[in-house]
Amino acid sequence: MRNALTALLAVLLCLPASLAFSQAHAGGSDDDPYTFSDYVTIGGDANVIQLKVKGNAAQTADILVCENSAGTDLFAVDKDGNLEMLGTSLATGGDLSLVATATNGNAGAKNEFIGLPRIKLVSLGAGTNGSTETTSYVDDSPTGEYAPVDASVTEAEGSVAGVFRFGASSYAATFLATAVEDDGFKRTITGDDLEADASIGMWLYASEAIASADLQILLTDDGGARNFDIGAIPATTWTWLEVDISSLAAGTGDVVTEFGITLTAQGEAALSGFSLYLDQAWKWAVADEEALGVAVLQDGVLSVVSVATAAGSANTTSDLAEGTAYFTHYETGNDFIVWVTDQSAASAFALIAY
Repeated sequence: MRNALTALLAVLLCLPASLAFSQAHAGGSDDDPYTFSDYVTIGGDANVIQLKVKGNAAQTADILVCENSAGTDLFAVDKDGNLEMLGTSLATGGDLSLVATATNGNAGAKNEFIGLPRIKLVSLGAGTNGSTETTSYVDDSPTGEYAPVDASVTEAEGSVAGVFRFGASSYAATFLATAVEDDGFKRTITGDDLEADASIGMWLYASEAIASADLQILLTDDGGARNFDIGAIPATTWTWLEVDISSLAAGTGDVVTEFGITLTAQGEAALSGFSLYLDQAWKWAVADEEALGVAVLQDGVLSVVSVATAAGSANTTSDLAEGTAYFTHYETGNDFIVWVTDQSAASAFALIAY
């Protein structure tokens, strides 16, 4: 019976006639593995997975192993999806891209690769006084900074289930299915003049995909509410979003006392309940941007160092901290850093991976 099943399997798989099964013999256990003594070709006749190797429910050994003729392991995938390659090189027909995790660095995670990355020093020249225009609207201790606009939005201040981009916490708001247009969360700020500023940028993370213009920034000026649409947010992925506020004309953004995020009419119709996390939000002026000249990788600004330029000074270098002295502004194409503190008495350079 076993030999008949083996022959049937060979026919169904369209295996070559020379293929032999080492366990195709009388007395072999059904639990014994089959060993092919010839090559196997899988011809993809349909757009489906062509080869799937599935682990056992109690799998502890590697799921997939490739060996040389001497039985030495060369390539292995363990039960957790970790890949081990025992060769000394990885050759490709073109550039090899190593991408960030799908969550875009949740809980401060960074991708580190051993090898020679594409890095270079970028001269940033003389700095500016970022403290005059660059303002943070959320910090690493958001407790008490924001409040829901309506009862259909609830908040959870501080780190929620480990969802944060920097530091150890973020601001979390849950929009219930009953949330309607203009529901959201906001905070009071000191009358801030945004008419000289070009952008507001922030890190956002949502429990489900948010389409462009489902959400909006709320800026309340002494002349009323000003709303600006926010771009798309992939599900469960920290996303840096820039919102253009350069349309603020004289008298429409000179005394802004509230900043928040609310639903649009489109978002009310499209969304039926989700959680939104906010970590770092900045407004800034174009004058405080420093061009890097390339599109950096996620977390690709590795270090920024400033050098005092005053005559007669010791020209001592200083390591600048991201999120304190500057932040990274990601755009489509070449990226920037933006000064937060006063760097007008120094010149700087950045070490970047791109």
